[in-house]
Amino acid sequence: MKEVVLLTGASGFVGFKTLLTALQAGYNVRAVIRKIEQAETLRTHPKVAPYSDQLAFATVPALTDHGAFDHVLFDVVAVLHVANPLAIATNDYERDIIEPAVNICIYVLHSALSCPSIRRIIITSSMGYWNSKDLAPAAVKGFVAQHKPHFETIQMLPGVIIGPNDRATDEAYLHKNTHDWKLRMSQVLGQRQTDPMVFVPVDAVKPSIPGNTDCTLFSNETGCSTLPSNGTLPTMRWNVESGRTEEAFGWKFETFEATMKAMIGQYLELASG
Repeated sequence: MKEVVLLTGASGFVGFKTLLTALQAGYNVRAVIRKIEQAETLRTHPKVAPYSDQLAFATVPALTDHGAFDHVLFDVVAVLHVANPLAIATNDYERDIIEPAVNICIYVLHSALSCPSIRRIIITSSMGYWNSKDLAPAAVKGFVAQHKPHFETIQMLPGVIIGPNDRATDEAYLHKNTHDWKLRMSQVLGQRQTDPMVFVPVDAVKPSIPGNTDCTLFSNETGCSTLPSNGTLPTMRWNVESGRTEEAFGWKFETFEATMKAMIGQYLELASG
C-alpha cells in the first residue's frame, strides 16, 4: 500500500512541481486546496492525469484558522508544507503577510501532534517571501523545543526559486505566472532551479535523510558566470554553506547556466507551438 503524504500549495509554482515529483515517486498525495474547483483543474492537467488514481484533495478554505488541518492528516506519514501567503500591497505587512505564514506552520504542527502516523513535516521556505518565512523557521524550532513532538521536522531554506513552470501549457501562461519572466536580474544569489528544489522535500520523507535539521539549498557555483541582461536589481550577499545538504541527499546543485537554459528552453518550446 502506497504511503500518503499531505501537500499544501499544490497549485503554486513550487508546489505543483512538488506534487508531480511526489506522484512520480510513488506516493499517494492528499493535496490541500482552498476552493473545490481547484481539484478538477489540477487532476486533469496533462502532467498529473496519468497519476490521478494516486491523488486526492482536502478542502481547507482558510489555512490560517486554528485547527484547520485537524481533519486532513489521518493516515498521513509526512507533510510537505509549501503554501505561503504571497506578498501583497498592504499597510500592515506583519498582519497580512508575516503572521499568517508563521501561524500556518504552527497550526500544521499542532494538528500533527494528534496524528501518530506522521513521521516528518517538511517545510519549504524561500527568500521570495523574505521576512514571513524567515521568521517561520524560528517559530518552528520554538514549537519543537516546547512540545517535543513524536515527528521530526526538516526545513528547506532555498534562495529565489526560478526555472521552468510545469503548470504552463502555453506561452500566455508563462507570461502571466512565471517568476522573473523578464529576467531583470543582476546577481541573483542563491537561485534554485525548480527540479532539484522539489526533489529535496520529497526525498526528505525517507528515513535515510537526517531529521530535525535545516537544509540550505544553494549552489556554490552561483555567481561564477553571468547571463547577459540589461536589467538591474539591488542585491544582498549572504554567506551560506550547502555541502551538508548535497552530502545528505546525494546530488549536486544545478549551475545558474543550467537553470536559465531550462527556463528559457521551456519558453522557446511553447512559443514555437
